[in-house]
Amino acid sequence: EVQLCQRRLRGTDSAGMLERIAARVDRASHTVEQLLTLARVDPDTPVPTAPVALGRLLSDTVAENAHLALERDLDVQLEDPQAVEIQGSSESLAILLRNLLINAFRYATPGSTVTVSLQRRGDAVAIEICNECAPLSEAEFDRLEERFYRVPGSEGLGAGLGLSIVRRIADQHGARFAAAPREDGSGFCALLTFPD
Repeated sequence: EVQLCQRRLRGTDSAGMLERIAARVDRASHTVEQLLTLARVDPDTPVPTAPVALGRLLSDTVAENAHLALERDLDVQLEDPQAVEIQGSSESLAILLRNLLINAFRYATPGSTVTVSLQRRGDAVAIEICNECAPLSEAEFDRLEERFYRVPGSEGLGAGLGLSIVRRIADQHGARFAAAPREDGSGFCALLTFPD
């Protein structure tokens, strides 16, 4: 395809071919990045821990990825995160939050709302990220954490590794991760529960 592009550089088909090549290169680059991250977050290897201001980290990660929401005309509602501090790796937790937010933004219905909250729930701390999207079957929800699994028909750069990475980082931090539809059965919610 590259050689064909070079021969046709002055032709009208060149732009389309170059776009396809660029998309493939971006997807390959994203996949390699996710594979390297997955290799680094071995659930059996303890992570160095320090106090992490989870609310600040969540707010910063939302801000860093807000451009993705803007591209899809999404309304992001970040409930005022409580001042919560946990023991963990801020680097690993940032990767976890980034993966969840990118998924929420990438697969949300354009023009819809993504809600993000951080709350104390009894003896635990919970982060919940929900979007409006095409409904997923129970079987699809069951497979979301499998490596390289993507919901059929999914578009974009995804490699099917994001939620596997989230699960590993959650396990390293003694947290529980669950994905399910919202209470009314629509959309998608990711719930992380950390012991306090």
